[in-house]
Amino acid sequence: MIKTLLIILALSSSPSDDSLVFQSPQQIFEKASALESDENYEAALELYHLISESDTSYIKAQFKKMALYNATGHYDKTIEIGLSLKDKYTPLRENIYIELGNAYSKEEKYHRALEIYQEGSALFPYSHVLLYN
Repeated sequence: MIKTLLIILALSSSPSDDSLVFQSPQQIFEKASALESDENYEAALELYHLISESDTSYIKAQFKKMALYNATGHYDKTIEIGLSLKDKYTPLRENIYIELGNAYSKEEKYHRALEIYQEGSALFPYSHVLLYN
């Protein structure tokens, strides 16, 4: 009897904290995009952090974080993420090389930027952005 009451009580109580509400990756990307449009980059970054590494949208979220870190001058964070992603097979791989090279360039590590651009050009020989950076 007590066991049944505890089960009913557990099932009938609902969390009142809004942070426990599930958000799909698509919803996160939409909210983050709106925040980026309002130049609220820190809040957008916080949303991208919510996407789990096991999610199929994880690499896209990481790439978005790279772009935001470059835009806000956190080149070291862009480089850290870029180095972890550049060898992954993804439709964003070319863009990852571009953002990574840009981060090195903005840090005035021109030799390393050139290496990244050349490595990317070898993989994407028709990329005019990699070729002319």
